Amino acid sequence: MDFGQLNGKNIFISGFGKNCGKTTFLKFLLTQIVGRRAYFSIGIDGEKTDEIYSNLKPRIKASAGDFFLYNPFFSSPKASIKIINSYENGHLVLAETIRSGFVEIHGPSGNYKLEEIVSDLRKFGAETVIVDGAFDRLTQVAAVPRAKVFYVCHVSKENLNETAMRISLLFSLSKTPCIKENISYFDFTSSSPILKREIFFLPGALTFNKANNIPKEAKKVILEDLTKVFVDYNYWEALKKEKEIYFATSIGLTAFVVNLYNIGREAFEERLKDKEILTRMIYNPYEHQPLRRT
Repeated sequence: MDFGQLNGKNIFISGFGKNCGKTTFLKFLLTQIVGRRAYFSIGIDGEKTDEIYSNLKPRIKASAGDFFLYNPFFSSPKASIKIINSYENGHLVLAETIRSGFVEIHGPSGNYKLEEIVSDLRKFGAETVIVDGAFDRLTQVAAVPRAKVFYVCHVSKENLNETAMRISLLFSLSKTPCIKENISYFDFTSSSPILKREIFFLPGALTFNKANNIPKEAKKVILEDLTKVFVDYNYWEALKKEKEIYFATSIGLTAFVVNLYNIGREAFEERLKDKEILTRMIYNPYEHQPLRRT
């Protein structure tokens, strides 16, 4: 993959499972992306040790000209910085790096603030924005339009089948067609579904229970975006055969970043339900890309 094509984009790094390699991949992207970068987290990243497991964590080194968000009540950047803005009553600070150094990055308490923060970063001069997303969640991606998404996976013998099925589902969701004109049906406070001339608009999450209650007379089902789907791969594929399904908002799945542990590529790939997934697969990028920037 030509990572230079990501310059100027909004990039989300999500992942399946704790310590799957999201922050390590963020560090890799910082070696590949030129220009003024901004990065923050959904959670806490860049700390020396994991708060839960106490294991060593990958550290983030901010370069001069970078923007990042941090919580001054939890961390003090080792880099020399200039304060640009603050949010959440001073609990979240936007800083510009004057002299390089290690930093911890944080993020807003709710997804609803993401679009505002990304807009501010652009206004202050950030060219590429990277969000280290919360593990096992994609909901934050929907908050920022036209985002590029990398989904990072730690694959071992213990989680092989589960991870392969999760990847297969996400890939299938990413290929679902989008009809943007339908987004207006989701711009209201009511969460009630609407049946309109054989078209069923379903706001909120698509769960097994809601899917089972889709009216038989509905030929088309409109969902908001892929982050709202909470059924498994087999159920999703069966539902697609029964109904025409569309999203109202498109979320671009750029690639899966796969880190294999004590398992070979062949054993992993044979579990995938669609071999076309391999065209979106990146195995540990450090194996193939030289480092250009620290």
